[in-house]
Amino acid sequence: MTSIDATYNPQRSSMSLFRFFRKENSCRVLVDPDGRLAQKYTNFKALLENNNEALDILAGLEQLYYGGGTFNMAAVRDACRRLSETTGELVVMLNALTGNRHQGLRGSLARVDAEMAPLFGDGTVAQRADAPLVQPLSAVDPGQTALVGGKASNMAAMRNVLGMPTPDGFAVTSAAFASILDAGGLRQAVAAQLDRASPYDLEDLDARCRVLRELIMAAEVPQAIASAIHAEVDRLEREAGAPVLLAMRSSAVGEDSQASFAGQYSTVLNVGRNGVLDAYKTVLASKYTPAAILYRLRYGLDEADTPMCVLGLIMVPSQASGVLYTADPGGQLDPEGAPALRINAVLGLGEQLVSGRATPDIFVLGRSPLRILHQEISPKAERLVTLAEGGTALQAVTGAEGERSCVSEATVLDLAARALTLEAHFHTPQDVEWAVDPSGRLLLLQSRPLEAAATVEGPAVKQENIANPVLLQGGKTAAPGAATGPAFVLGSVTSGSGTSGPGGREAMPEGAVLVVRTAAPEHAALLDKAAGIVTDVGGVASHLASVARELGLPALFDAGDATTRIPHGQVITLWADAATVYDGEVAELARTRSGRRSHVFDSPMHKRLRAALDLIAPLNLTDPEAPEFSPEGCRTIHDIVRYAHEKSMKSMFALCDVAGNEANVVRLKAGIPLVLYCVDLGGGLKPNLTTCDDVAISHVESIPMLALWSGLTHPGVSWAGGVALNAGNLLSLMASTTTTAEAPGGDSYAVISHDYVNLSAKFGYHYANIDALCGEGPGQSHVSLRFSGGVGSFSGRSLRINFLATVLGRLGYVVNVTGDLLEASLKGSDCDALTDVLDQTGRLLASSRLLDVAIGNPGQVDGMVERFFQGNYDFLGQSDRNRVPGFYSLQGDWSLETGGESPVLRQDGSKWVDGLSSGVASLAGKFMGKRYQEFLDGIEAYAYFPLAVARDVQARDADLQVEVLLQAGSIDRAGGLVFGLKNSGNYFVFRVNALEDNAVLFEFVDNRRLERAKAELPVVAGRWTRQEVQVHGNRIACRVDGQPVLEYESAKPVVGYVGLWTKADSVTQFRDLTLTVGGVPRQLITLGGPPI
Repeated sequence: MTSIDATYNPQRSSMSLFRFFRKENSCRVLVDPDGRLAQKYTNFKALLENNNEALDILAGLEQLYYGGGTFNMAAVRDACRRLSETTGELVVMLNALTGNRHQGLRGSLARVDAEMAPLFGDGTVAQRADAPLVQPLSAVDPGQTALVGGKASNMAAMRNVLGMPTPDGFAVTSAAFASILDAGGLRQAVAAQLDRASPYDLEDLDARCRVLRELIMAAEVPQAIASAIHAEVDRLEREAGAPVLLAMRSSAVGEDSQASFAGQYSTVLNVGRNGVLDAYKTVLASKYTPAAILYRLRYGLDEADTPMCVLGLIMVPSQASGVLYTADPGGQLDPEGAPALRINAVLGLGEQLVSGRATPDIFVLGRSPLRILHQEISPKAERLVTLAEGGTALQAVTGAEGERSCVSEATVLDLAARALTLEAHFHTPQDVEWAVDPSGRLLLLQSRPLEAAATVEGPAVKQENIANPVLLQGGKTAAPGAATGPAFVLGSVTSGSGTSGPGGREAMPEGAVLVVRTAAPEHAALLDKAAGIVTDVGGVASHLASVARELGLPALFDAGDATTRIPHGQVITLWADAATVYDGEVAELARTRSGRRSHVFDSPMHKRLRAALDLIAPLNLTDPEAPEFSPEGCRTIHDIVRYAHEKSMKSMFALCDVAGNEANVVRLKAGIPLVLYCVDLGGGLKPNLTTCDDVAISHVESIPMLALWSGLTHPGVSWAGGVALNAGNLLSLMASTTTTAEAPGGDSYAVISHDYVNLSAKFGYHYANIDALCGEGPGQSHVSLRFSGGVGSFSGRSLRINFLATVLGRLGYVVNVTGDLLEASLKGSDCDALTDVLDQTGRLLASSRLLDVAIGNPGQVDGMVERFFQGNYDFLGQSDRNRVPGFYSLQGDWSLETGGESPVLRQDGSKWVDGLSSGVASLAGKFMGKRYQEFLDGIEAYAYFPLAVARDVQARDADLQVEVLLQAGSIDRAGGLVFGLKNSGNYFVFRVNALEDNAVLFEFVDNRRLERAKAELPVVAGRWTRQEVQVHGNRIACRVDGQPVLEYESAKPVVGYVGLWTKADSVTQFRDLTLTVGGVPRQLITLGGPPI
């Protein structure tokens, strides 16, 4: 029968011949930091660092925008600057990596920077050259808010437009404030203190504010401003015919708007001409208190948005004063159902009321007709009054005055009527301050919008009140909110001809909750149809998280095992805020409405941040194969970052193409039919190795390479060559690791570092390239795979590709197939998850050799996929005759016998050698005895070691026991326990041998058998003997029939698979194989199914 075989080719490898001709006399250290590949890798790592930093900055800006919390605009400006610089470095690194093939990105970045620059400027507000420093109130236009501030602007509307009675006064403008900041370097001092201030570090903020207030109070008021203020005071005194006292009140831009700043700034009362400049500086300095700054930030107002203007009003020596609300803050309605008016009144100055130190008289009024509905008159013991020499003082209230109302009914009704006029003028409920002078005249002091209480419909949802079963809990909230819909668990397999599988992309219904393995940017194309998204792995700094936030989709990332725990098609409810997924629709979440919205939304800072994000965050380049995936197609910073990352990975994919030209390449002894050469970029191999050293897989320290190798050499995978297998094939493949023969496809190369591998592997008749990076943070790991070739027909190759694509899709890859070329990628993973995927990928590549010949029809593919995920990797049928329940037994002639009290696992090595060699060995043994047997063992004359490895059973710190019966064998009569098995070339075995009368602990290292400990003891053939191994950390203790015989301390902890072992022609039986971990025993030889 003809057999397609992937055993070693007898020809010497081309790489070996090349190395022979260029061999130098000196030994060279393998790591060459100046080598071409090392330099390229250095650029790649720098690019990835810039990529991750750019995405972190972008995510931070989006969190500021969508989170609704307070933020500092200086921090936004700094973040945008750093993002631009980081992206610029990213572009430089990409061109260094690719030989300047993407220079067009420089122009794309310059264009975005130019569009963003006007959003920030230098943080100052432009002033007209002729802007007045001080302006009389009579000359103020209500539209001059930016010049005179909110309070003065509203006062002008009351006085100059509506003709309301107000005190006379003047406004010191924002132009004056700018002049003061510029005069003594105060502007730079403000920027130095506030740009580095955090709204979440109150102690630091208080210290910074104290510095600024002291600087302002110590500064000289410029002569031009001082003269203008004194001129206005002189005017007021001329018109009054006597000296006047003033109330100096804040009138910042933004104040008395939707952001009232009530009580946040200082007011200086009853100040005369000589104290007016100090009073002015006191009000300016109050701009820099922690409370005022936090309030400003809460409303999304930047430092430059709120220049401090000051309103100077003639002081009213109030007989009574108070506050009127045109809509009762308590929500009280009048009999007609309209908001009731409420007046609070005290004797004297109103500061006693607003400070909360006086109990007011209260009047509640109906609107139409205007009348008093209810009143409460409080007893009065004192009042705040003005002093003739300036300042204020408390004065006792005596007699009947303390028992009667502060104001007359006529004044109450007059005040209410004027307040309704103000409400109609400003088109919103008003908060009005008022006073009655000694003559009984009503004066209005200010009017500002009244902030209504927030209305929340329905109670807040508590998790403990939700009865729905929890399908998943955990992960990271990438975007808040809740969503309900059918779960769409994406299969992630695409091909050139469309989609396939129940989870194909085109099958996703509108309004589904998308569930995916990773946060790959390709999934962004589905988010327009999604109600929410859940991922197994991926960081909140990923491209996909950014798009989810931009679209307002609830998003739960890094949820662990969502794709396996959430059933496809089942209606679920995602509550991203609580990191929980529920079965079915949660009615409580569906009914919940948002309560009070953060004031930062739609604020000036918020709008500027939105404008910046429009140039930064949208991801337009989602399909790397689309024509617009080009430098010219990059419209945002995110596009540039995505483009650079994609092109850098494609560039690294071809890294092995030039690996053979490296001076310090070294042959890596693989132990499988792969002629593998290695280039260490640094940290990939043990340190200080040279070109003169024999390098094996035990020297590898690359995390992704070891993960991939773990899969390639999994004990359930057979590398025995042909579709039609015989024992001779098996022996020739497994015997030697020193052969110089090559596989039919030629040399393979691995370029590695501690966290990176680029493997170009020629598996006989097909080719695979794997590029993988284990990043430090969540979402920073990736793997790309390309697979092509084969020896079978096109139909056979296509069926194998279909099998590979389906398995890879279930592992989380995004797969694209064109003909018999498969390309797959998995992005946005973390390192731990990626190593698991690489292990599975290695198993897949190893077990799919020659499948293009073995697969007969499409109907086999689905069954093979299920067998793969059940841990059955022998698709060539090589171990059918050896298959025993619960074990990988690809070598030897194993069988399960069930006739006795307990099942027995039997390995029959008698068929391995022919009668002549067995007879010669038996005869020599009779004449030369035990020494001849040990001699043969020492030179590994019969290096054939059948293994039966317990399926999916790995252990550390365990007790392993078995009963063994050495039944027959002329060359050997041995059997033992295997533990710490990584693969068929790396494990420990404790065995007894009846022909040598000894017990030996061997360690197999890269297929080399090393004797670690040995004890002479009689071993009786034909009788059951109990062997036991106890492993604790790196200590190994071995017993025979309960008696200690050997101890050994390994260089590192012993962890791995467990199983059984024989040698050469031994016929050996095993029973009662028991693994005990943590005091819990498991019987591993069973009649069927998993170990119990």
